[in-house]
Amino acid sequence: MGKKKNKKLEKVRNLKSFSTEKPKDKKDEKNEYEKKDSLLLFLRDAVIIVVIFILFIQPLIISSYTIPTASMDPTIPPGTRLIGLPIVYGGFLFWTKIKMPSLKKINRFDIVIFKHPDSKIKTPYVKRVIGLPGDTVYVDGKNVYINGQKIFEPYTQYILDAQYSAHPEVKRQTFGPVKVPEGNLFVMGDNRDNSEDSRYWGFLPIKNVFAMPLIVTFSKDPNSGKIRWNQFGRILFNK
Repeated sequence: MGKKKNKKLEKVRNLKSFSTEKPKDKKDEKNEYEKKDSLLLFLRDAVIIVVIFILFIQPLIISSYTIPTASMDPTIPPGTRLIGLPIVYGGFLFWTKIKMPSLKKINRFDIVIFKHPDSKIKTPYVKRVIGLPGDTVYVDGKNVYINGQKIFEPYTQYILDAQYSAHPEVKRQTFGPVKVPEGNLFVMGDNRDNSEDSRYWGFLPIKNVFAMPLIVTFSKDPNSGKIRWNQFGRILFNK
C-alpha cells in the first residue's frame, strides 16, 4: 500500500509541475520568428555585398596579374604572379574604356601595368618608365640618356653583345634621340635585350596605364618548373 501511495503522490507532483509551466506566449513566438527572419535577411545582404564587391569594386582597387615573359627580368622573372593596385594609377571602370582618377603621379623609374598601344593586343604589359612627357631619350649601347644626362640603372640586364637586340628592328647601339610627346611615356623592359617596349612600338599613352605592381604572390620558373621561394612576398611598390 505504501508503494502505491508513493506512486500516486509522484503523479500528483508531476501534474502540479506540468500545471505550473506557462504556455508559450504568442509574443515570444513572434519574437523568435522575427529573430530568424532578421538573421536570414542579414546573411542575404552580406552575400549580396560580397558579390558586388568582388565583381565591381575589388577590380578597381586590387587585382592579380601573371608575367609570362622575361622582359622585366631580373626585377620580375617570367612565371611570376603579382598583386597590382589599379586604384593608384586609375584603373578602367569595369569593362569599359572609362578611366578612374589616379591617386599618384607617374614618376621616372616607376614600374607600371598598362594596355598595349595596339588595341588588338589584350594582354596587360609591365614595363619601367624611362622617359616622361617632354623628355629627350637617347640610347647608346648599355647607357640611357635623359635630356643629355646619363641615368643610373642598377636594375637592368643584358643578354646579348650584338649590335641588335632580340628584335632586329631595334638597334641597341644608336637609338634616338627621341622627344616624348605630351600625354605619353617612354617605357623599357629591365631585360633590355629581350623586351618589346617603346623602342619597338613607340610611345605609351599615359591613359593606357591602369595599375601599379605591389607584391609578388607566386613565382615559378617556366623552364625548370622550380618554385622561386625567394620571390614570395617581394615588394614592388613604387614610392
